[in-house]
Amino acid sequence: MTRRFGRALSGKRVQDATPKNYGRNVTIIGSLSCYGLNAVMTVEGATDAAVFRAYVSTVLAPVIPPKKKRI
Repeated sequence: MTRRFGRALSGKRVQDATPKNYGRNVTIIGSLSCYGLNAVMTVEGATDAAVFRAYVSTVLAPVIPPKKKRI
């Protein structure tokens, strides 16, 4: 996220540096409800089907309230 243009005095060159510290990729998965953010999980690296299944079974499922029975 570096600026593409800069301003300098007439005849002068713009001097700027960009950071090159590439960190690890961290993915954040969460669920949003009317009450806010509920179940949040972070994973190093990308998300695939196995990670998403693990999120649903271990983090999201215990937070979801059981469905009310109709009488």
